[in-house]
Amino acid sequence: MRSVFSLLLLSSCSASTCEQDASALLQSQRLVRKQSAQDANQLLAKVQNVAKSFTEGSEVSIDSDDVNTALGETSTALHTMLPMFAAQHAAAQQEINHALGAIEACQGQNGGEVGARLVLAATRALAEKEQCEESLQQAVHAEVEACEGQADDPNCLCTEARTAITQQGELCAAKIETYEVTFCEHELACNMLHTCHAQEVEVYNAVRIDVEAAMDARQQQYLAVRQAECLTDLITTAMLMGTPIPHASLVGCSDVSIDDLIIAFPQLPPAPTGCLEPQGGPQCDTGNVFFHNAVGAAHVIGDFWTEETATGEDGHFLQRMQCASNVVQARVQGGSCGDATVQFRINDRTANFFGSGVQSSWQAIAEVVVVSGDVANVPDKIWTGGGHNNGWILFRQGGTRQGGTFASSYSPNTGWDYCNGNALTGSETVSLQCVGS
Repeated sequence: MRSVFSLLLLSSCSASTCEQDASALLQSQRLVRKQSAQDANQLLAKVQNVAKSFTEGSEVSIDSDDVNTALGETSTALHTMLPMFAAQHAAAQQEINHALGAIEACQGQNGGEVGARLVLAATRALAEKEQCEESLQQAVHAEVEACEGQADDPNCLCTEARTAITQQGELCAAKIETYEVTFCEHELACNMLHTCHAQEVEVYNAVRIDVEAAMDARQQQYLAVRQAECLTDLITTAMLMGTPIPHASLVGCSDVSIDDLIIAFPQLPPAPTGCLEPQGGPQCDTGNVFFHNAVGAAHVIGDFWTEETATGEDGHFLQRMQCASNVVQARVQGGSCGDATVQFRINDRTANFFGSGVQSSWQAIAEVVVVSGDVANVPDKIWTGGGHNNGWILFRQGGTRQGGTFASSYSPNTGWDYCNGNALTGSETVSLQCVGS
């Protein structure tokens, strides 16, 4: 079979022949077909074969129907595959950005201003503790001098010195307690930051491996389709003008830019700095956090009734916990919460809820104290689920839902979407920790 280009040369592209070729070309461009099973490389190979038949002196012979088929398939591919590549690229970039955002969210929740404030509080409390202890030592030395040789019959100066020791000791005990609370709050937040960062970096790296592999494959397909597009233009010109395709033009079709399909992989945030070293041996129960999640029905990752464990984005998790002490701290942070912690004692039914998922409706909580922050309505009861009303709610009896809700993880509706008495504005989190167990 003689090539189409040879046929065009023999006829010198008469008016009727050129009209037929143009008509065939228009017909091929109007073809709307379902994309065939062949991939971009197969499509390119087919178009390359057609293009070779239009080069000067080519011995390749292609039927005109095959030419039209190749042109039609290329046209269909350009209309379907190119938008698909763009959409896939945008989705992949969004996936990378989302994974990066999860890492940055760790810093926002327990690092940044929150972390700096906790470090400052613990540092100040330590300085006050050490200053108080120094004053106590001075008081002890003063008592030794004032009471020397007086045994059980002290004079006024000795009595005053001993009273000063007692008073200074009480003050130092309060300073020590303040330091231990602030240090443990810092350590909890710092440990959670390190855990969250490590987890989200691991997720990011796994996502990046998949995204890079898909990007490479997509770029290769894009190159093939764009080369096929370039060759189609050369074939079209050869058919209409009756001139051969220069070899340099065929080679030029390989020059395709993939700049629009290069995923931007931003530099990851640095790993968080180390936590403060404890001074004076504060005992922190930072290992007993059994719940950490965003506040609000839209963010519920699970409930103690149906799941023993559950995990979510940004290092959020739920873990059933047998809290032997029955003492729990609830800490809210971010958004409308401010930064506040309350501690309370739960009864056996609530402990059974957190430990085994057994629902017991509303239960009282006792010995409630505000450990840190400002809490206008201190909670006095907790919802432990009932029927299909899964989840938990810390609430102040007698208050409105908004004003009385300290925190919640409740999925049936948004009626309890409040934090520390305020409507949610975004980025609010709550953590539950078993204390002294």
